[in-house]
Amino acid sequence: MLVAIFACVLPAMGFSLTPANLIYVYQYGPPQFAVGAIEEPRDLFSIALRLQTKHWPSGRTDLVSVFLYSKLDDNTRSVLEEFTRKCEGVADVFSKVGSNQLKQIATDTRMEELLVANLNKIIQGKCIYEQRRFQDVQLRRATKNLRMQMPAEGPDLLRLNWLLIQDAYLELSRGVITGSGNITGFLARRGSISRIEILPTKLSSAEMQDIWIQVSTNKITLSDISKGNMKVTGTSGVFFTFAGGSLLRFRGEVFDGSELTNAAPVVLGSISKNSSLRLPCSVQDFANVFGKPDEVTKKHMW
Repeated sequence: MLVAIFACVLPAMGFSLTPANLIYVYQYGPPQFAVGAIEEPRDLFSIALRLQTKHWPSGRTDLVSVFLYSKLDDNTRSVLEEFTRKCEGVADVFSKVGSNQLKQIATDTRMEELLVANLNKIIQGKCIYEQRRFQDVQLRRATKNLRMQMPAEGPDLLRLNWLLIQDAYLELSRGVITGSGNITGFLARRGSISRIEILPTKLSSAEMQDIWIQVSTNKITLSDISKGNMKVTGTSGVFFTFAGGSLLRFRGEVFDGSELTNAAPVVLGSISKNSSLRLPCSVQDFANVFGKPDEVTKKHMW
């Protein structure tokens, strides 16, 4: 969904009723849950504990967890019980030692893998929303807007179920790729994305191997980028940030004007979709490569 911004310019009076530039952030992501998306081991423990006890930390019955637990397969329920029992034995889940212990328990039980598989199956079914079930959940604007359309089937229903579960379990929320662009015009709208930022820690292993960027004439997937093979951290509007030799952040940006006319183009693409885009690009071009926008949020204004 793209929000239309109408700028009414009054040149004779020397000012406009709206700011000259509105910068927005577009959050993209496929409507599915992915292994590796839960960054902190204690977050997985938090989700599992709510599902197992079917209660909020306050002690109030968690009706969303009651529903989701009823949809889990028998093996996942058994592993869920084992996982939470072992995690409750960790002395300090916020310490480095405790975090490593939680991570090892998750690895040994395959808890995240099983949970992701079950949730992705659940969201492919009927609409999970019921007013009483979600009475204690604060829904985001994007979720509310999509729910008001009452999708009965297809991709929109899948996306609605996906958003609803994210709203109920904030630990599952993630922004995969963001792109910022100007929206201006005289009683009109023009969407243009000139900057894209990617956080690899928010991507699944499959996404890391699927998304590629082009530096000079060479294409390279995100999974293959390291400090060793990217000696320059910023050139021609392409920037890399590393931590421990691994890619921590990628940013590509160009200007619509002539400031970077001599710079090499910033190109990104998807192997699975066999498609790519070159900055600056339209919102539709962005969606063709990275999927349907989840929401549009106003970030800066001047």
